[in-house]
Amino acid sequence: MAGGDPEQRFEALVAAMRIAVPALRDAEVPFLLGGSMALWAYGGPQPLHDLDLMVRPRDADAALAALTAAGLRPEHPPEDWLVKAWHGDALVDVIFAPRGLPITDDVLARGRMRNLAALRVPVMSPEDVLTTKLLALDEHQLDLSGLLQVVRPIREQIDWAELHRRTGDSPYAAAFHTLVERLGVSSGPARVPAGEDRKPREERAMATCEVCGNDYDRPIELTVGGGEPHVFDSFECAIHALAPTCEHCGCRVIGHGVQAGESTFCCAHCAQAVGVGGARDRV
Repeated sequence: MAGGDPEQRFEALVAAMRIAVPALRDAEVPFLLGGSMALWAYGGPQPLHDLDLMVRPRDADAALAALTAAGLRPEHPPEDWLVKAWHGDALVDVIFAPRGLPITDDVLARGRMRNLAALRVPVMSPEDVLTTKLLALDEHQLDLSGLLQVVRPIREQIDWAELHRRTGDSPYAAAFHTLVERLGVSSGPARVPAGEDRKPREERAMATCEVCGNDYDRPIELTVGGGEPHVFDSFECAIHALAPTCEHCGCRVIGHGVQAGESTFCCAHCAQAVGVGGARDRV
């Protein structure tokens, strides 16, 4: 999707996501939101180019069929690692074989649920997203500035040692790791002694915030609707993970908000802006 106002391009991707996510879920196709859209879900910059959905190779045909049934236009490109679908001018890439990371049940299990555009969306882990991006670097595609821009806002949520373990053998990825370490963006994965295993987060002494990854000795534990408990190190992270998003302005709704059917708005003004009649603020 090229050209046009950046905000309009981003909104077109969000609109495509609102169609694609329910379509795959209704078709019972396991998937993860990937690429730059996944990094946006963790707090990165807004993507402008395409919407990446990650599926297992055996599910690619079913995924494309589900998107086609939902009204998207299918496309079979010559590449042997993805198929495509179009929602208007918004491109949806259905990726089943990204470089360096086969999409398996383990990759799907590492995904994290996020509230995005009034949807519960399974999102690829930051380490998995960045693994695919770093291993795609070569002498013809070596945009380290773009990668730096997306990791800066989410640097505290990245397991840098794990990312370095996966990608450090690539000379192009090694250049990126040197850059983020020298700039103080990363926690210095290269300094982890060779052969030393990092303990899984669930085995560490302190609770780990599921949003930012911070180990904290005074965590907040929240259970919503009798489901699984969520652990956070701050109300800011709890709001990011659990508070609904206004469908008009995109802000997190931490007050009463306005409910119209399945849609949530931060105020009556936003609800009225999209045509919801008779909306009033709840005070």
